[in-house]
Formats: sequence, C-alpha cells, structure tokens
Amino acid sequence: MKERKLLLVTVYVPLVNAVDATSRELTTPSTISMVKRYRDALLAEIDAVADAAAGYEVAAVRFTGGVPLLLGGTNIADILVRLRKRLSLADGVEVTVETIPGKLDEHNLRLFPRIGVNRLEFRVPTLVQREHDLLKVPGPFGQIGADNAMRRYLGPEEWGLRLSFGFEGQTEESWDATLAKVVSMEPSTITLGQVTEPASACVPETLIDRGSRVLEEAGFRSYGDSGVAGFFYFARPGHESVFVNLRSEGVAQLGLGAGTVSLYDGIFYRNTSVVEDYVRHSADPEKVIVEVREA
Repeated sequence: MKERKLLLVTVYVPLVNAVDATSRELTTPSTISMVKRYRDALLAEIDAVADAAAGYEVAAVRFTGGVPLLLGGTNIADILVRLRKRLSLADGVEVTVETIPGKLDEHNLRLFPRIGVNRLEFRVPTLVQREHDLLKVPGPFGQIGADNAMRRYLGPEEWGLRLSFGFEGQTEESWDATLAKVVSMEPSTITLGQVTEPASACVPETLIDRGSRVLEEAGFRSYGDSGVAGFFYFARPGHESVFVNLRSEGVAQLGLGAGTVSLYDGIFYRNTSVVEDYVRHSADPEKVIVEVREA
C-alpha cells in the first residue's frame, strides 16, 4: 500500500474586535454578517481544493488570525467536520486554535474535546502593565491568568504562549519580567516573535539571547524552524507542536482563507489578501489564487 504524504493545514481567520500595535497579520472587523460569510467561504474553499489534496494525510490543523474564536466555536466545529469529510485526517491529528486573552469561555473549552481541538496558543505580547497599555493590547491586563485557570480545569492539557519582543518602549528589564512570569505559568510551548516597526531601542539579538537563556534554564528547548521569519520556538521536551516540527521538515502545506499560502507537489500558491474578494469567490480557486509558481 502506497504511503500517504503528510499535509499541514492552516485556517486563517482575519476577524478582530481591536488590533494591538504588535499585530502583523491581515485583519478585518468582526461583524455578524462577516462571520457567516467567512465561515461559508472557508467551507466552499475546502470543497474546492479537496481533490488537489487527495493522496495526502493531514497531520496538523492550525486556526490562526486575527482571532479565530470570533468565528465562534460552532463554526470552528463545522469547519473541522468539513475537513474530516473532504480530506484525510490522521488519527489523533493535532488541532490548534490561537486566541487572545478574554476570548476564551467555558462553552468553547467544553466543546473543544468533542470536536478534536487539543491545543491552544495565546497571543500575549507582554506581561508588563505599562507595555500592555502602550501597545493597546485588547482585553484587560492580567486576563491570561483567569483564562489559564479555566483551561487548567477544563483542558486542553497542551497549550502555549506567543510573546513579542523588539517593540518600541520595551527594555531588557521589562523583557526579563515578562519571561519570568511566562515561565512560572508552565506552558507547553513558548514562541518569541520579533516586532520590527516601531522598534525598541534594545538590540533584537540581545533580547533573543536573553530569552533563549532564560527559557533553556527553565527546561525549554529550541525546536522546529526556530529563527525563520522572526519567530523563535521553544518547548518542554515531549510537548512540541507537531505543526511546527513538520513545517521545519518541509512537509506540504495547505492554506485556507484570505492571504494564506499553500505549498504542495512542488508548487507555491497564494490566495488573495483582499477579504471581500476571498469571501465572494472562495469556491473558484482561479479567482482566489493570485500567485502560482514553482517552489
């Protein structure tokens, strides 16, 4: 029997209520109308690309954004049902949902194990009050503590934090304070993401060196494609993200949503980043894909 090739699936949800100063991704306001239209567009795109993904086995799915939970837990469930129906998902497939503090609730945490979501990642740029206010981070300062307490009670067990470094106003002392607080929370993974504009007066190499040292002393290890595109990945041994590990190995990728990229069978594809164009034409790849070239 021919062995199936592995595939990683990224589902990009650009919905936001507010954008903080460290956001680098495509975003669009969350409205009732847009939630429905974007969900329908994702389902249509899955149907449109299913034949091209035949012969692949999905090892990991990652919902990123924006704030994917603004799509709603029920709509995320519908997308996972459609993925399972149209694509071949591996047994125990890793399913990660990224979020921000304040968007998690008991309903979704109880829903996640039933629909296969087994990993969370919180985007928390800083755990220093002054920087939280400076960056206009959505949600009240300290909300991550309440969210994590709820997660400890209801699951999932695997979870991570994504921090930002190099932003204007950050100091080595404040970076150390954030790192110390993060380590004390004992996440499975920690991602450090570099902000380039506006930049801190601190040298980025100094900040990442300090971050690496603190995390390694706390038992975390660098893994995956760490350092690529300004992101540095750390995990407790045995708790690494399947998605991050396989991406570093060059496994094929399928991007669903506005602005995503796909790479399989030696060809690179990029979807339009214009959200309105995407939701209007997602069922027709010829109108959604704006770039095709050999990888």
